[in-house]
Amino acid sequence: MKRLKWLTFAVATAALQADSPYGPFSDPDFPFHTCTLDLRNLGEKFSPDNLVPRAIVLKLGDDHHACWDPDLLRFAAFWKGGLVETGGMAAHSYHPDRAKQKVPQGMGELPKILGKPIFTNGMYPGWSTGEKPSFEDPRPRAPNPKEKGLGALPSGHARWNGIYRTNQGVTLSYEIAGIPILESISLLTKEFTSGLSRNFQLNKPASQPLNLVACEVPGGHSAKIDTKTNIALVYDDESKQTVTAVGLFSPRQKLKLLVNKNHRILVQVPKGTKPTLFQIVTWRGRTEQLPALNKMLKTGVQGLNIKSGGPATWLEVENTKIRDASSIAGYVVEELQLPLPNRWKRNVRPAAIAKLDSGLFATVTFDGDVWLIYGLLGDRRTVGWKRYAAGLHEPLSICVVDKKIHILTRNGIVRLHDFNNDKEADFYENFCNLFGQTAESREYANSLAALPGGGFILTKGGQQRASHGLHNNHLLKVSEDGRTVEKIAYGLRQGFVGTHPEDGRIYATDQQGNYVPTTPVHLVQPGSFLGFKEPAPKGDYPPVTEPLCWVPHKMAPSGTHMQWTAKSGFGPLSNRLLLIDYHNPGLLQVFQDLSGPQPQGGVHRLPFQLQSPTLKAYADPDTGDLYLAGLQIFGTKAREIAGI
Repeated sequence: MKRLKWLTFAVATAALQADSPYGPFSDPDFPFHTCTLDLRNLGEKFSPDNLVPRAIVLKLGDDHHACWDPDLLRFAAFWKGGLVETGGMAAHSYHPDRAKQKVPQGMGELPKILGKPIFTNGMYPGWSTGEKPSFEDPRPRAPNPKEKGLGALPSGHARWNGIYRTNQGVTLSYEIAGIPILESISLLTKEFTSGLSRNFQLNKPASQPLNLVACEVPGGHSAKIDTKTNIALVYDDESKQTVTAVGLFSPRQKLKLLVNKNHRILVQVPKGTKPTLFQIVTWRGRTEQLPALNKMLKTGVQGLNIKSGGPATWLEVENTKIRDASSIAGYVVEELQLPLPNRWKRNVRPAAIAKLDSGLFATVTFDGDVWLIYGLLGDRRTVGWKRYAAGLHEPLSICVVDKKIHILTRNGIVRLHDFNNDKEADFYENFCNLFGQTAESREYANSLAALPGGGFILTKGGQQRASHGLHNNHLLKVSEDGRTVEKIAYGLRQGFVGTHPEDGRIYATDQQGNYVPTTPVHLVQPGSFLGFKEPAPKGDYPPVTEPLCWVPHKMAPSGTHMQWTAKSGFGPLSNRLLLIDYHNPGLLQVFQDLSGPQPQGGVHRLPFQLQSPTLKAYADPDTGDLYLAGLQIFGTKAREIAGI
């Protein structure tokens, strides 16, 4: 008998009470947290209209935090106090009492910082080039000119490479005008006051001046640069009792401190500067405390070691069992117990699963964790679960290419690397973040599919009320190197995509709603408009490209994935296209007639009775087995909360 593996976890009624068995959504032992962060309206001394759709919040210790914006390559905020509000779809639904609750649509209830802000930077790139600093955003505008989530900076300007976990903390990696830069972040405390320390390693000569914005103080009264201490100061008001200051330590090369219009402090790296190390410390406080900043600058700066790998955080393996199997229509359906509870008090809500290597699988959870799974092949008496990565921004898809895990998140496609073979990710590489991402709660990172010739296809949520972004409702192609993105089709409400493993044909389905009368099955052709007109219902659209078929609403109200089964090994259903139904958990076989000018098809529901949500599928090309994964939140009749 062939195996249809259905991995489920039955959540007990008691777990749905307010007293959660899980710890905080953001793992306290992990150095960063990702979310959308609303920094608007922090006060008159802080940057206005400050919104970060792809925030990476660094946990610096002593209750201090800093928000890195990987799109604009800036520190958007530095604050003391709590982390951030529990907002966003994943964080809100993380604990059992809210497992089926969604946050409101739009941008009205986005996460905010819980502490007291120390400094911010405005909505422009953290670096510019040229003798004169620029504070203009060079990214293409969205249809809504006020939209902030415009994606990455143009490739000629900059590129975000990713974040390293090291034994010394985290290190940011990016390029400015082709110059590789490493930056380590830490908190420095002297005489009961703290500053944000940024240590830089420039790895190529500067072919043109580089301008780094350290901080912005809107409404700054006056400013000066103290050349003796190499500290620039911006005073809040005429009394000069409160000051924001930036100190520069550059032992090898002569860099410049600049002040722009009494409210921005910058560091300029002159043209011709050789590869170098330097440090800046940004601090805010009472003027009489300034000597403490000078002491912070004397801590020194050292080169950064990024390839040795970070510390092992999750050494232990959780073990579970495969539950009793049942037979349906000649196929075996097996249930796997998820590692709940576990020693890290993490909820485990799998969104997708893929095979990493022979006998080794990986699953990604909606809550931003990646787990390695051992023991799904062979005698399968014991299944081991090892935490591999954390801190990802509401991921819903996983692909393995060249034995590397690729995750589609709201922050872009992240590729994971393990340098020291301790089965934990050391480098969270930005494979691609060129596509836009608004702060809208419904712009999910819906689906990612690998192309057999290299590269990926992905879909972006189109269900928008608060804005109109660059790539809402789009189906996009990402190049093999992650450096280019092109639009293949558009008009998807909440689209999900799959590809043929050999010829690369692209199939998509969508969620029933406005403009989408019921679940479609699309064979996608380049340039297609697939019918969904929001967020611009009065726009000028071409004729709708008809799908292969419309699935009757009662048969499959909520298609969420298109999956080809393995070429062999799955019995009579081998080499077949399946539609995954999320609302009524199950599978439908898709039949196609591609002989005429209008491709057409039909579906037949397969007789599998599944108890847990079915969001994504994976077909093992070696064994033929089919794996399914899913979680409750989007509207399903599944009895259980989560499964794989």
